[in-house]
Amino acid sequence: MYGQWFPHLTLLDAHWTRRNVERIFSDRFPELRDAAWETYLRSCRVYNTPFELLRDEYAAAVHRLPGNGGRSATTRGHPERRLGEHLLILAGRAILSWSDEDALLRLFFEKAKPQDVQGAIGRIGRELCQEEIELPRDALERYRSLTEELLALLEARGRERMGHLRSLGWWIASGRFDPKWTLTCLERLIELAGTATPYFEVMECLVELSKDHPVGTFEVLRSWLNAEQVERPRLLRRNEAARTILTGALANRSSSAEARALIQRLGAQGYLGFRDLLEE
Repeated sequence: MYGQWFPHLTLLDAHWTRRNVERIFSDRFPELRDAAWETYLRSCRVYNTPFELLRDEYAAAVHRLPGNGGRSATTRGHPERRLGEHLLILAGRAILSWSDEDALLRLFFEKAKPQDVQGAIGRIGRELCQEEIELPRDALERYRSLTEELLALLEARGRERMGHLRSLGWWIASGRFDPKWTLTCLERLIELAGTATPYFEVMECLVELSKDHPVGTFEVLRSWLNAEQVERPRLLRRNEAARTILTGALANRSSSAEARALIQRLGAQGYLGFRDLLEE
């Protein structure tokens, strides 16, 4: 009950709530604490004032993540994924940052299970991809900076440990950011993670960018098709998207030869749907 209504308690009586945080989420009774905490994560939207009262509880939850040797939370309601969503939303509001002394953001990405990291990134990514959702310019800048921090973490920790960050494709391909930055980050993500996901959204982004950046989008597609972990049948399932990118590259003098070579290599691998582009 207290977990579900915690934000309302802060509105009704912030002083009482502050004094009773340790009773509501008491370490003396771990099962009751976890029930209240997981109910809070599952049921409540992210509010700034409750977070200020609960920052120590957020930190304790991050340190309890399985990757840190702690007890794994129940899977009902995906509380660990919801924890990541809360932290990312707060980062977008500048309440949290990558460089914070308690390192809540960084520790979440280092300690959480891959599926929870992917779920949290995907939640924010789906919102970024929805044009009708307005986000302040400074919030977008914070997500751009956080993307770069996560790519740096991926580079430092390696694909085997952080390969699930390939789901950053959601953010990079959202259409919210500078095209040159988008292409550079997509290519870097593919190089570091072995691929980028989700395939459909990233391909849609490349098609859109190919209108003004035919060479850059072709270079990303070529890198992606050559990547170690890419599922080529799945990537090329949307034949028209790849055709659009290849057509633009063929029409550009600086990329025409490389585009022809890629089409020929794809044909040798059994992907014959692009041969007619060489006859035009």
